[in-house]
Amino acid sequence: YVPLLMPTTLTESPAGRVMPSGSWRTRVLVGKSEEGKKIYKSFTASTKKESEYLAAEFLMMHKRIESSDKMLFKDAMLNMIELKKPTLSPSTFRNYMQIYNCDYFDSIKDFAIEKLTDKIVQQMINGWIDRDLSPKTIQNLHSMFLSTISTVDKRLIFDTRLPKKYKSDIYIPADEEVDLLIANSRDTLLELPILLAAYMGLRRSEIVALKWSCVDFKKRKLTINSAAVININNEEIVKKPKSVAGQRTIDIPTPVLEALTRHRNDDAVMVVPLTGAAIFNRFRKLQKKLNMVEFRFHDLRHYNASVMLALGLPDKYAMERIGHSSNAILKNVYQHTMKEKQSEFSEILDDFFVNRKTDDTKDDTKNKKPLY
Repeated sequence: YVPLLMPTTLTESPAGRVMPSGSWRTRVLVGKSEEGKKIYKSFTASTKKESEYLAAEFLMMHKRIESSDKMLFKDAMLNMIELKKPTLSPSTFRNYMQIYNCDYFDSIKDFAIEKLTDKIVQQMINGWIDRDLSPKTIQNLHSMFLSTISTVDKRLIFDTRLPKKYKSDIYIPADEEVDLLIANSRDTLLELPILLAAYMGLRRSEIVALKWSCVDFKKRKLTINSAAVININNEEIVKKPKSVAGQRTIDIPTPVLEALTRHRNDDAVMVVPLTGAAIFNRFRKLQKKLNMVEFRFHDLRHYNASVMLALGLPDKYAMERIGHSSNAILKNVYQHTMKEKQSEFSEILDDFFVNRKTDDTKDDTKNKKPLY
């Protein structure tokens, strides 16, 4: 028997030996029977290294379960967040902590992990549904629940049911709405945010983080390489875009270039000297002042995507311009546009069939044989 060089909370270290078949077996003492006979768990593999790895994995899992049998869900959840913190963006970490401090998991927070059952977890999910949370929000909360459980014991599985996601109805501003916003924001600090979103597809976070050093007036190029997010202390900080596709250099349309030139002296460093919250508030006030239908500032990006689709620009070009690694948003906008035009298309189709003259209608129908 060859012991594994690793500590264990069990009563005996693992040991192994070569079987007659040539495979390697490692045994771990897991307890004793009522008669006092030792009970072992065996891990057999083709090599010694593989067999001992399986035994070591079992011991580590057993140690984790022993130490977490009495761990409350709220403690396990906080532990999960802290473990993931180095890999999370400041805004995601902030969102996790907000969820932790809210009441979403109140029904199970004081339960020991080992006491959670399918029924208890499903009742929590049903409570989310009763609160009229969207399917997407419920799925996000459920993913957080599973991540918490996984840090304690990956083998724990709960048989629960979640509401199905439904497609959210997006809003695409009309040309007249965008023109009205641009005309009434001219020479104000809101003009550039509207133009950058509607004509270039920038996100609000990218607009807030944009510096004059990113604007090349001679080459008519704009480089997007950062985004402003809110951290755990409710402070706006600048970070790299969340994806590689978010870092991009794109051409500046003439109307935007002219506006950038006029606003060059608004601030020495920042292109738009406003916070994300300030842009939101000013945008809402302008919409109310103009008695417009209220839509999100983000919907200006949908407008930008719809213009590129209407002009027949390739998906790859459009994706690169708006900073997406997939064409999902383009498909969503396209489907929405097609849905709005369904009535128009139906009328065209109807007119085609009504006015169509086939060869059969041109022939003398008297000489035709009956169909039946």
